[in-house]
Amino acid sequence: GFGVRVDFLVAFTFAHGCWEWPTWRVVRDIVKPATMGGRCRYATLPSVRQYFGEATVFMSHAWGAGWGSLVLAARLGASPTRHVWIDRFAVRQWPGNAADLDFRGVIRGCVALVIASPVVSRIATTSIEWRTQHKDLKSLLDKLDSDMKGVLFPFRLWCIVEIHAAIAYGLHIIVRAGNATCIREDGVITGVLNNTENAAQMLE
Repeated sequence: GFGVRVDFLVAFTFAHGCWEWPTWRVVRDIVKPATMGGRCRYATLPSVRQYFGEATVFMSHAWGAGWGSLVLAARLGASPTRHVWIDRFAVRQWPGNAADLDFRGVIRGCVALVIASPVVSRIATTSIEWRTQHKDLKSLLDKLDSDMKGVLFPFRLWCIVEIHAAIAYGLHIIVRAGNATCIREDGVITGVLNNTENAAQMLE
């Protein structure tokens, strides 16, 4: 019952101006301060509880990636009243949350798993060169620094576990790669576009 409604997710992101933040900062600067009093899940706060319900889609993503990319992956092609499961809202972000960390039961209750990935242009360009020059993956991985690995789902063990569970339970698995590109007028974000340039090359 802790899936966030997509229209609230978009409104939340505009209200806090966090389209271009990494996900870990959303937790540090918004979720944890809001839940500090009772050390509860964000989804159970009385002020927002009405916007949470039974999730049908599980969102898989890396903490180092942009929050906006996750929001757009959840929103594109979806009904605004769809509920998606995002760990930052559904899991207690405080010590003693071990019981929250087995997501397989939640995944089993969903119909699809959506993997949100940013597009890292340097990796997309490198992968094109690598395909023509090398036969082993290690040559490509050696070129990636830890920051890059921190934003891409194949390097996050949690994502691998989530994908494995989705396969085991027969869910549809969708990868949505793109970056939240903000439209600004007088310094105010008035709209957001999904920049997918080089997404296919990077994923390959």
